[in-house]
Amino acid sequence: MRRIVGVGLGLISSLACSEPGSDRLGLYAQDQFQTVNGSCQQCQALPQGLWYFRNDTFALPQAGLSVSSYHANKRGADDVLALNPLALPALVWTGASQHWSRLTLNADATAVTTAEGERLQFNLVPKIATNRAYWNAETSHFISQGPLSVRGELDGQTLVARTVWPQRFKLDLMASTQPLQAGESLQSLVQFANGGARSPHQSRLLWEKSPGAAQQSSGKAALGILLNGAQGDDDEAHGGHFALATGRVGADGAYDTWLVNNYYNLASNSEKGIIAGVTPFDKYMGDLNSGQSFYRPSYMLVAVFSQPEIPSKFRPSTIAFSSTFTAMTLSMSTPVKTVQASA
Repeated sequence: MRRIVGVGLGLISSLACSEPGSDRLGLYAQDQFQTVNGSCQQCQALPQGLWYFRNDTFALPQAGLSVSSYHANKRGADDVLALNPLALPALVWTGASQHWSRLTLNADATAVTTAEGERLQFNLVPKIATNRAYWNAETSHFISQGPLSVRGELDGQTLVARTVWPQRFKLDLMASTQPLQAGESLQSLVQFANGGARSPHQSRLLWEKSPGAAQQSSGKAALGILLNGAQGDDDEAHGGHFALATGRVGADGAYDTWLVNNYYNLASNSEKGIIAGVTPFDKYMGDLNSGQSFYRPSYMLVAVFSQPEIPSKFRPSTIAFSSTFTAMTLSMSTPVKTVQASA
């Protein structure tokens, strides 16, 4: 029997108001992947995906490992039933080749200090010209208030950040259960305080199977349903944005390395550089140009499972769907042919 340990709701506030990072990417071990920078003609991956990320940094499964794929000659339901739950995503958009955690940023955002005390100069990737929500002095003040993780590149003694994530944003594993009260609903929690754009990060335990079960969540598989707030100046997001996340709960409730299926229109050119694809949670939220947290609040309903079967089976099916979406969209808009990805 598959059991849900607990269900919680988190409000991830807007970001605008060391040692190597985690050894995981979602439900998978980090060492199951290899980092690729730019075009890779010899890589065994969906050609359409390689085309989209030809000017970026991404991760591909190591040779010989099972990879999620879709079959153009199968109905969607049949394709899902044939999926290997251990198969890896064919491509993960990491945006950077290096990942640090437990860094401390100084007040003027010019330097970071690692957990071991090493000091590095700190710089940011350039702002995309069409992006109207970027790092500013308020961001520096907010981010410097606690430990952070960074995805970026080391240029000599300068850390050039692509993604920045406050590590205090995590599940509260010691929280007492606060079920929905009379008159409350998930909708009312999302709409509270004008959507929570100016609210701090919150973690609320709505339900647990037995008292204290949620405190044992560390290491367990989880499924997150993400809703990003509506944005009036974005033609693709007047009613908000939807995404799905899977991973294992970190030792202290961390969820920054979970993998997110980022559903965006592949036929549009994003003013923030957003590309639909599978990406780490911290990048989805905290990329300096495309991160959701830089311009709107987000909400996530999380279910933690005592056994990993449901998230493990769910993840390949969503990846297969994304691969089909990527292949079909690009095939209709470019000369690249649709091909079946090898498993």
